Amino acid sequence: MIMNDYKKYMKKCITLALKGEGQTSPNPLVGCVVLDKNGKEIYEGDVVKKFGTSKIDEALGRVDYDSEGMRFYIELIRGYQWAFYYPDGCAFSPDELEVIGNIYENPELVEK
Repeated sequence: MIMNDYKKYMKKCITLALKGEGQTSPNPLVGCVVLDKNGKEIYEGDVVKKFGTSKIDEALGRVDYDSEGMRFYIELIRGYQWAFYYPDGCAFSPDELEVIGNIYENPELVEK
């Protein structure tokens, strides 16, 4: 990734953080942009493919947002049920993910 990309994403993070102004006290304002392994932004509603070191690690999932827990997570569509979960609490590593579509433009991807 080149420096202009970093600047673009940092600007977007700051813009997102400012949307929480006055609503996060005592916590700091935070904005986040998550990219897949190809540098594509990951959004709620995206369908992602997870790559792993073996076939059992591979899976297809839908990115969703938990407003109560204020976190993004991936709901399994197909594949091994624990593919998106790790013992250290990290739900996934973005460098293992590739956005292959979304639920709005590619509804066939989420059909079981």
